[in-house]
Amino acid sequence: MTAIRPVLAVALLLLVTCAPAAAGLARQCRKRCKPDIVECVQLTGQPKRVCRKTMIRVCKGLGLDACGHGAPPDDGGPTTTTTTMPSSPGRVDIEIQDIERDASTDPGVYSFVVTFQSDADSVALGLDPALFVVIDQRSTRHAASPASVDPDDCSASLILPPGGEVTCTLRFVLPLTTGADA
Repeated sequence: MTAIRPVLAVALLLLVTCAPAAAGLARQCRKRCKPDIVECVQLTGQPKRVCRKTMIRVCKGLGLDACGHGAPPDDGGPTTTTTTMPSSPGRVDIEIQDIERDASTDPGVYSFVVTFQSDADSVALGLDPALFVVIDQRSTRHAASPASVDPDDCSASLILPPGGEVTCTLRFVLPLTTGADA
């Protein structure tokens, strides 16, 4: 049995779970977040619709300052702009406590037990599995499986509060030789 190399990068996009915003805010977010959506597609390899959905949800949850840090959109305004970046929303540490693999199939389910710890300056974060990917040594991206009925699974309804700590499980369906050299 070839063991998976533990050299995996877990990419994390964080978003705040919030109530739906007014249509006016959604429209403003779509316009303001266009450069960020393009950048998301380029950096993550995710489909545009996934990046758009994630960025709009973040913008609606955090406000318009959450977007617009990429190239400014061409809205007919002046060509020279000054952008003031908002302060960082705190710090979140992520530690993988354990990795288990269901070896009965190939590809199989890998379960990552992950502890998230935030400082007091952070914002509340929803731990939706749709925001996590594993990137193997070949730069192949593997999306997390949706949350199951297991109460230990990370889910959109599981919130990491400021100054808090949450341990939950993320599941990925990965080939046995993910990232291994051929």
